[in-house]
Amino acid sequence: MEFEKYETFVKEKVERENIFRVYLDESLMWMVFVSDAFKKVVESHNLSGFKFIEVWDSEI
Repeated sequence: MEFEKYETFVKEKVERENIFRVYLDESLMWMVFVSDAFKKVVESHNLSGFKFIEVWDSEI
């Protein structure tokens, strides 16, 4: 499933979370979102198997 646009996350609800998931519908489809801090740890340890795509910038 792909989206053309993501709505803005509520910053106060996600700013302290390093990883969270959002259920898309009742068929148990979900997407995982991670923080920049999580991404930096993965990259600094050269872990493989991750594909990071920026979908929201909290600085905007």
